[in-house]
Amino acid sequence: MNCRKKSRFSSLIALTFLLLPAFVHAQTTSVIFERASIRIDPIPTAQSSDPKSPVEARAGVTYSVEVRGQDALRLEYIHTLNTLTDATGVMITFLAPTLIGLPALRDYTAIDAIFIGGDGSILQIAPGVVLAELEVEVMAKEPVKAFLFLKAGQVAAHQLRPHDMIVGPMFNSGPSVMQ
Repeated sequence: MNCRKKSRFSSLIALTFLLLPAFVHAQTTSVIFERASIRIDPIPTAQSSDPKSPVEARAGVTYSVEVRGQDALRLEYIHTLNTLTDATGVMITFLAPTLIGLPALRDYTAIDAIFIGGDGSILQIAPGVVLAELEVEVMAKEPVKAFLFLKAGQVAAHQLRPHDMIVGPMFNSGPSVMQ
């Protein structure tokens, strides 16, 4: 019997070493988000015809964001929405720009939701929205490449507006063009 126990133990050790690479691979590929730094650059507003009228100057703002793929929409909630700060955000990106509504997640934290186009431009903004309390779906008016969720009040604090540009690794950001 002692020989049989040694044989089983040796078989178990051999099996463990055979499966070890699969376990290591599973650990390294299970990342569900990545971190990135983005900057939101304001697009200057047109100067009025009155030359004495001051030109409005707004500063750009930088955020450290948790970037998640579109699979995040299948989740019931994203716990980091509860811990957003003035310097952090959560971005859900899509493989290609698509017409989609804000996800109704089970999260009762008020956030500023920003709809972003394929070129990184802000298409529309839903300030102070609570995703768990959405009674009417807030649809994108144009195809979006990403949603950016910021702490409620950030849009107002930094005077973010549609057409401002988001510069980050997930967008092909070229020079700003005024239309």
